[in-house]
Amino acid sequence: MSQQTDSRPVIPDPDTQGPVDYGHNVTFEWIEDGRIAVFSLKDTSRTSVDAFFMVNLAFAEQNRGKTIYIFNDAMSPNIALTQYFRQKLTKLAEVFEEFDITAVIASVIQPGLFSTIAKLFSNILSKSAPRSTQRFFNDYDEALNWLKTHLPEA
Repeated sequence: MSQQTDSRPVIPDPDTQGPVDYGHNVTFEWIEDGRIAVFSLKDTSRTSVDAFFMVNLAFAEQNRGKTIYIFNDAMSPNIALTQYFRQKLTKLAEVFEEFDITAVIASVIQPGLFSTIAKLFSNILSKSAPRSTQRFFNDYDEALNWLKTHLPEA
């Protein structure tokens, strides 16, 4: 299912089943009964980064003043922490702060040098969004289990 009107992505209701494809290798999905938002990015071309940013921005606009739980799937080997991607991530952190959002984020990424650089960049980003907590993992289950420990009781 593709969800987009004009150039502004539409975030599906939390009871929506399955991933929503926004094109440009970006999908969104609700899991854990709509309590965790899953963003998937398969490459860091400018068009994919722009799509990823716009979907995250639409999600942030719907969650002003809330605590949100995000699972980022960036495990693709086509992900690189380009200057453009870093700029968009920095802007997103600023938006979360501006919208008074507290985010708990588990990101799954490739091990190795990219993982080390991403963790260092995250430390810098934490200054832009001090209410948010982010951890990086190289294993899906470990990331999801960590994120679940932060969910409030249902």
